[in-house]
Amino acid sequence: MDDLTFFDSLTTSYRDVPITNDGIDTITFLNATHELVKIFDIIGPEVFESFRSEMNSNIKQLRERYEQHVSKNFTLEKLIKHDESEHKTKHVHTLVLLTRQIEFIAVGLRRSLDDPNEELAVSLTESYKKTLEPYHSIIIRPIFKIAIKACPYRHEFFKKLGDNQEKVYQQYESWLSSIEEIIRRLLALPEFH
Repeated sequence: MDDLTFFDSLTTSYRDVPITNDGIDTITFLNATHELVKIFDIIGPEVFESFRSEMNSNIKQLRERYEQHVSKNFTLEKLIKHDESEHKTKHVHTLVLLTRQIEFIAVGLRRSLDDPNEELAVSLTESYKKTLEPYHSIIIRPIFKIAIKACPYRHEFFKKLGDNQEKVYQQYESWLSSIEEIIRRLLALPEFH
C-alpha cells in the first residue's frame, strides 16, 4: 500500500515558513501558498479554476514585488512597510486579498477536519460566509456558492488526500495549524482592518 499523502507531495509547507522578529518570511510563504493552491486538484479543479487563477495571480504579483527589492521585502511585514514608504497600496491590497483567500480555505478545511459528520460543501459554504462573502459582489456570491456545491463528499476528499488516513489526519492537523498561525498574525496587522 502506498503511504504517500497529498501533504508529502508539497515541496513547501506552511510549517516551513520562518517567523522571526522581523515577521513572516515572504518567499517561503509565497512558495507554501503556491503549494496550497494544489488542494483544488482534489476539491474540484474545474469549478474552482477562476479562484485558483486569482490566487496564482496574487502570488505572482507579490513574488515580483519581492524580487524588485529582496532586502526590503524579505518578510511580509517589511513588504507592507516598503509599499507604504513608497505611497503604494497595490501590493498591500494584493496581500490582503490573498490572505482572505487562504483564510477561506483554512476555515473550511478546519471545519471539515473537526466535524467528521459535516460534508466538505457545508464546511466551505460556512467558511465562505465568514471570510469572503462580505467582500464579494452580489454577482459573484451565487457563482461561488454553486462552485462549492460541486465539492466531493468529505469521505472522498479525505481518501484523495491519502490511503493512510491516520497519517493524513496527523499531517492535515499540523499543516492546517501552521496556516492558521500565519493567518492570525497577518489579520492582526493594522493594514488588514
